[in-house]
Amino acid sequence: MSLSPAALAARRALAAASHSSHEGGARTWKILSFVLALPGVGVCMANAYMKMQAHSHGAPEFVPYPHLRIRTKLRATEARLSMSCLRASVQSAFLASLRRQSPAREEDRKGRGQS
Repeated sequence: MSLSPAALAARRALAAASHSSHEGGARTWKILSFVLALPGVGVCMANAYMKMQAHSHGAPEFVPYPHLRIRTKLRATEARLSMSCLRASVQSAFLASLRRQSPAREEDRKGRGQS
């Protein structure tokens, strides 16, 4: 694909124009960063500092509202006791269900001297 000399010249001119516009963009962003962004950050920091100085830092007095003091979580000892009771009840229920299911098995154990 060959281009005519006029089309080739136009293509080179457009490429050169687009290349030169990128150099100005970086310079523009650099100037904007130093002129607008850094002072903006400084103003925000000053505003936050002044608001911090204007407010008191003391905590409000504690009021023991009853609805804020509800404790429903089990303690470790209570949890261990409830788990051991649960485990024992599950084991006894399981063994009872086994006994109900197979009375012949229980008779075999008694015959062998096991209980």
